[in-house]
Amino acid sequence: MDKKQEKRNRIMEACLRLTSKEVIGKVSLRDVAAEAKIAAGSFYTYFSDMDDLLSSMYEHWLDRKVEAMTYGDESSLSSEDRLKLYWENLFTFYQKHPDVFDFMRQFAHSPLFTKKILDGEIQKLDSVITAFERGIAQGDFRYMHPTAMLYILSGHAASCARLHLAGKVDIIDYQMDVVKQSCWDSLRSMKY
Repeated sequence: MDKKQEKRNRIMEACLRLTSKEVIGKVSLRDVAAEAKIAAGSFYTYFSDMDDLLSSMYEHWLDRKVEAMTYGDESSLSSEDRLKLYWENLFTFYQKHPDVFDFMRQFAHSPLFTKKILDGEIQKLDSVITAFERGIAQGDFRYMHPTAMLYILSGHAASCARLHLAGKVDIIDYQMDVVKQSCWDSLRSMKY
């Protein structure tokens, strides 16, 4: 990795630390520069403004989230096994990266989360959507829009992760299987 990319990453890591303590709209360029231990003016060498930084961070972590979510996915798996794999991978990603989870949630509810970013996110998750389309065609899933299915799965995993991270529900072992089953039950066709 070159020095410019290293410094970009350092700035993004500093911003992530700050957004874990403060709402993203209240984190300033000066705060980020101080946390990253760089001169405020040099920030502009790496990002055009705070919106560019926050959008770049979202794209970076979205790529990591998609990699994690689809890890171990194979087309030979049943629709049920794939759905449960996606759910567990996503839940585990959020457990390993609670600051990222919080940042992505804040970003998705901010004015920076545009239709263009949403469309890019859906495109990056094309393999999951394709798996859902295949499952619908095979009669494994209820007939609904695959993007809606993706967001039902993501919302289910995110809600459980939020409860787990807050210490309100301990989702481990047997409980994990029950929760994954509940997600499957909400999307499966009535033939099961």
